[in-house]
Formats: sequence, structure tokens, C-alpha cells
Amino acid sequence: MSPLLPEGLYKFDCPIVYDNGFAELTHQNNGIKVQLLEDIKGSFTFTISSDNTVKIVDAEMDYPGLKRSFKGEGHILQTGYAEGNAIMWLKTSGPISRNHREGPWTLREATDREIKSYRAKQQRLEERKARAEKARTDSSSKKP
Repeated sequence: MSPLLPEGLYKFDCPIVYDNGFAELTHQNNGIKVQLLEDIKGSFTFTISSDNTVKIVDAEMDYPGLKRSFKGEGHILQTGYAEGNAIMWLKTSGPISRNHREGPWTLREATDREIKSYRAKQQRLEERKARAEKARTDSSSKKP
């Protein structure tokens, strides 16, 4: 899709929604999908025009009881790096509660060191999860 934003792990920073966390970019027919990988889950898709302008066209960032609309635009400034501005509209379930936030965003390829650290952290989490599951299984099998 875009040689300027190759697939892989990136750092996405947008203070209104996601503080410098990991994201995975994948190329799709309708644009580039950005899957957020850390505490805040969700994804968005953006398109790239011929002048390297990016536009966020679709976002899936809702939570139970909270609808979020995420839109924005920006530019690819160099291979593996883009930045721009975004707006997040929030609507809680209920009568009329609405709010919006605006702010800058940056997207850059993660360094090899950052990727190694992220993968090690993910491995430790998986190992901890497996130990907890094993302990749960062991304790339930000991019940009379």
C-alpha cells in the first residue's frame, strides 16, 4: 500500500486518547489499519492521498456506555513518520452528554530496542497468565 508507512510496530501518541503506546500497522484494501496494542484498545483506519496527506476515515474505539468518534488529518513527513491533528467526540449513553477534545498526534516506527522490550513484556505477561491458570487448575483439582 504505502512504502512510506510500512507494516509493523509503531509508537502512536495522541494525548487526547493514547499516550505514546504501541500500535500495529497493517495495509488493507481501504487504507492502513492502526490497531492500538496497549491499555486502551481500539483501532482506526486512514487513507493516504497522492500528496501524502493522511485522513482518519474509520475508528472503532467504543466502550460499554461510551461512544467515541475519532477523526483527523495529517501528513507523512518521512518514511515511517506521520503527524497531524485529531478530534475525539465522546457521547455517554443517556440523554445528551457530549464532549469533544482536540489535539496533535504522531505515528513513528518503533525502534528495534522498543520492539524487543515490548515483546519481552508481552512474553512475561503470557507467562504470568499461564502460571495463574495453572494455579487455578491445580487448586480446583485438589477440592474434595
